Amino acid sequence: MISELFSKKISEYQKNELGEIIELIGKWRYLVGIQNNIEPIELVALTEFIQKNYGHLTVPEINHAINLSLKGSLNCDNKPYGNFSALYISTILNAFQEHKIKIIKEIREIQDKKNEKELLEQKSVPPPPEKRAEDMREILKNVFFRYKNDNFFVDP
Repeated sequence: MISELFSKKISEYQKNELGEIIELIGKWRYLVGIQNNIEPIELVALTEFIQKNYGHLTVPEINHAINLSLKGSLNCDNKPYGNFSALYISTILNAFQEHKIKIIKEIREIQDKKNEKELLEQKSVPPPPEKRAEDMREILKNVFFRYKNDNFFVDP
């Protein structure tokens, strides 16, 4: 899923590159069982709809959304009811975006817990005696030089 985020965004596609999205729509229609032929104007309209409204997604992400919807893993009605439309596409892609946000949040929570655990482990380990002795020498040097320069002693 992470590698999908680094593919070319659909909004970055030029007109001569839209064939990949058109093929994707054809494959999607076939996979959900739409058998009737699609008019070219419909295909262009759906391609433009995806590019304008879901341009932030990548083709691999849409493929992933299709696979998740076919498996019933998205929180939506995944049946096109014989009508492959912009509304159906929106239903699936919106559910996919919610799914993606949920996964990203889970990953962040896991990473935050890991970072918190590492931070606690670092805090719970006392510095070695050599480091403590070096820190103490530094404190004593500072006190000595301050006394030597200012004739003033402050007990740290």
